Amino acid sequence: MTIPQVVEINSGITMVVTDLHGDWPLYARYRDVFLELRARGLAQTLVITGDFIHSNGAPGDDQSLAIVLDILDLKEILEDALVVLLGNHELPHIYHIPLAKGDQVFTPSFEQAIQGHREEVLDFFTALPFYVRTQAGVAICHAGAFPGIHTPGTLERLWNYSHRKVLDETTAKAPPAR
Repeated sequence: MTIPQVVEINSGITMVVTDLHGDWPLYARYRDVFLELRARGLAQTLVITGDFIHSNGAPGDDQSLAIVLDILDLKEILEDALVVLLGNHELPHIYHIPLAKGDQVFTPSFEQAIQGHREEVLDFFTALPFYVRTQAGVAICHAGAFPGIHTPGTLERLWNYSHRKVLDETTAKAPPAR
């Protein structure tokens, strides 16, 4: 099954949040503001544009797993009113590659943290779309626009991209273990 990588938002007011990087108080504040706005009919959709994991602060401050688990619970309640996009900090966990900035390597601590939730978290990350487009012509993604978007076939490839297919193809091409 191919998961559509582009989400369409065709009505209402959308609140957009990005780059929470494991900051629970920041996440909780934005979540609660959205829920209050939604309850008052002032916002209909919340888009989290990725990089909600991997704190830049002290290891004890990183609440990435708590944020992911709360997003999963919130998705059960809000359904299509919550759109979560894949960011570059979530992507390495799908492909089992390290992500570093300078001397800071982000992936090992999160991999350790998700041990009891690994399958659920990786399934969630693998299903995250890349891109939102609205009826009003607004494009939302984590990485920003790229010049090749108007190249014929690009949007179709983006729409139908499958992490599972890439992982399966890579595994099939890998040399046998010795």
